[in-house]
Amino acid sequence: MIKYWYLLILLFLGSRLATSLNANTTSQPQATKEGHTVAGLVGHFTFEKGAQDLLGNFGPTELNGVKVNKGALQVDRATWAQAPYIAGPVLYEKTFVSFVRLKGLDPMGGSLINFMRNDASYYNGLALGETPWKFSAINTYWNAVSESKNRTKNLRPGFKEENTHELLKMTIVYKNIGGKCQTTIYRNDQQIAQYLQGKLETLAPNNSKVLFGMRQFHDKTRLYVPYFQVWLKADIEEVQIYDRVLSPAEIKVLDYVK
Repeated sequence: MIKYWYLLILLFLGSRLATSLNANTTSQPQATKEGHTVAGLVGHFTFEKGAQDLLGNFGPTELNGVKVNKGALQVDRATWAQAPYIAGPVLYEKTFVSFVRLKGLDPMGGSLINFMRNDASYYNGLALGETPWKFSAINTYWNAVSESKNRTKNLRPGFKEENTHELLKMTIVYKNIGGKCQTTIYRNDQQIAQYLQGKLETLAPNNSKVLFGMRQFHDKTRLYVPYFQVWLKADIEEVQIYDRVLSPAEIKVLDYVK
């Protein structure tokens, strides 16, 4: 009888330990054949059969040195892609979701995604790191970028990337709170930053575009201003753009097509 109860206790403790380990394991995004989106989707780039938006609200996508290969937009030093916003609603509150594999941690400062006005007077985006001349060492923290840093804060603790080739699900949400912009960033569905700063403005069709790989771009001058030599080395597997604030529960169910 004593041996029987001893065995039961060991089984119980083993079950509790396994549950604890599973709870502490960081979940990784999983690809499905059909992917999964939620209501409010206005831009959907899967890069499975080219670089075009599947909904037709953005396009045509202009490729500048980048390649679409094996279901990914491959951005690197001095390469980028952009697609004009030609149809759809005027965007105010919004959510950007990107599935990406980093290929290198240097260079830095380029945008995973940047939704901006054509004249670069207003933009919202998510970049890895900052411009090189502002730090003596490589900075690989995720950073919400904006014109003149109107909605940007130095995120600490934030999240510092130290590895490459891991599949990441990066989400940035812009919400109006009492006239101010609340910016929230998630990495693999875990919140890594949230703050109030600046004001939200609108991004309208025929006056704005989405940018991948580069920080910002001015249509008239064709110059990357005011930053230079800040890029992103990554395989962007998919991008989803929503015209509303997604809840943490909604973000968690999103996956990408493979």
